[in-house]
Amino acid sequence: MNITIQCPHCKTVLNSDDSYSGQTVQCSQCSKTFIIGQESNAAAPPAAAAAPLSQPAGTIAPAGQNYYPRQTCGKATASLVCSIIGLLCCQFCSILGIVFGFLAKGEIKNSNGQLEGNTMATVGIVLGILGVIWGLVFGVLYVLLGFAGTFAELMEGL
Repeated sequence: MNITIQCPHCKTVLNSDDSYSGQTVQCSQCSKTFIIGQESNAAAPPAAAAAPLSQPAGTIAPAGQNYYPRQTCGKATASLVCSIIGLLCCQFCSILGIVFGFLAKGEIKNSNGQLEGNTMATVGIVLGILGVIWGLVFGVLYVLLGFAGTFAELMEGL
């Protein structure tokens, strides 16, 4: 059965199926999300030509098809995990974190809203870059201090 509701953000009158009551949906006009059945939108005035309600938040399915919730991109998760490991112990993992981060951002961009995790991928890229810098700094210090120790031993022997 169809019900008529009103978007609490833009006040657009929308039609929805009553099976979406209590679910988060996205307004087809302003693209903001709200929950169907809350006090602010339950008593919407009936309208002859109400705008169609967009699918529930986080989905891309056109009207009449099944709705699927958004999923987190696995590469974004891998980016974050690899970058954290890279910061802690293995700088090679930081490079993997950067690569997975950029792959995840591309995959999320091309998913038409089905995947989320853009922020996670960005954090993975940033932490990966910090891990590479961290590794380079300590690598250079190790080499310099190693040569300094060898040079000092060489000078003592003379």
